[in-house]
Amino acid sequence: MPGSASPQVLPAAPAGTEHRSEEEPQVALQAEAHRIVTKLGLLNCFSGLGEARVVGSVAVGLIVKRDIDVHVAVESGALTAAADKACHTLLDSPKVREIRITDYRQGKAALKVAIDQFPGGSGNWSIDVWLTEVPSNTGFTLVEHVLSRLTPDSRALILEVKRQLHSQGLLRDGLSCRIYEAVLDRGLASVDAVKSYLGITCPP
Repeated sequence: MPGSASPQVLPAAPAGTEHRSEEEPQVALQAEAHRIVTKLGLLNCFSGLGEARVVGSVAVGLIVKRDIDVHVAVESGALTAAADKACHTLLDSPKVREIRITDYRQGKAALKVAIDQFPGGSGNWSIDVWLTEVPSNTGFTLVEHVLSRLTPDSRALILEVKRQLHSQGLLRDGLSCRIYEAVLDRGLASVDAVKSYLGITCPP
């Protein structure tokens, strides 16, 4: 984003302690993110309008950027009402000063309500609330798939790939999903192999 600060990368685990040390900060970050979601009321405010779940890196414990993604499978005809509810719910917090709404109704039958910065204990989080009338356009199934295949080794590899790409400003536009595909579905087992699969040139 033009004018934004350089990407902040969460620290990697010390060599030789990857599996134990990778899990501990992830659990803490997940807990922090879920506290924010609960405090804002983002999972309970859509009663009668649709089903909301936390998805993305917070849901699967693969957090490199402090991003919270909440997807809502909205009942038919309730999309604008759900977006209005999301905006009012977020603005009830004194910590929310600005909200962005992006219209994806053409093609994806969706709206996105977003906050660029929300203060948490470890730093600022971005929050995206994705509302869609098409359940297949949510991340519900992907979360279940990733959790069913994730191992300590694949977790460590995915986090390292994400850290490196985030430090280069490349971890955006759904790239995390392709990283999960490369490691969990294609069985790639090194950072360079994953980058090659993604079409990212590794430095000599």
